[in-house]
Amino acid sequence: MADRQQIKENIKNRSEKAKAAALAPTSNTALQMLRYVVVSLAAAAVDWLVFAACTWIFGETDRFLGIQFKFYFTTISSLLGGIVNYVMSKRWVFNQSKMSNRLMEFLFFTLIGGIGLVLNIVTLKIFADFIGMNARVAKIISIVVVFFSTFFIRKYCLFNDKKKD
Repeated sequence: MADRQQIKENIKNRSEKAKAAALAPTSNTALQMLRYVVVSLAAAAVDWLVFAACTWIFGETDRFLGIQFKFYFTTISSLLGGIVNYVMSKRWVFNQSKMSNRLMEFLFFTLIGGIGLVLNIVTLKIFADFIGMNARVAKIISIVVVFFSTFFIRKYCLFNDKKKD
């Protein structure tokens, strides 16, 4: 009986250590990228689900002010995904910021997200309109392109252990 209790205690201790390590702040780029994958998957799920729901409900090619609906929808879905990304990134991925002013940090984070949005729209335009791919499939490709570009821009331009305003 004592051996079983000891095994249970060891498992519990290892589990607690693993949980603490998974949640602990880190400046290790590989671990940050792995965490950013998880964060980005959550943000991408929000992004894609909102985009897909909008295109299924309202259509892809109808126009408003001469612009196809899918480009409005990708803007809305990207912004919602960006909010998810910011909240989760601040709490789990990037433990240090160059900025002490949180409003400025959020604005720069959003600006980088805007760069990602432009890449998102350009990629969607290329694959959906020029190549003729299904818009929902093209959206997946654009999410991958935006993932890598925004991770490295955010990591090296906004988040690290050197403070500056």
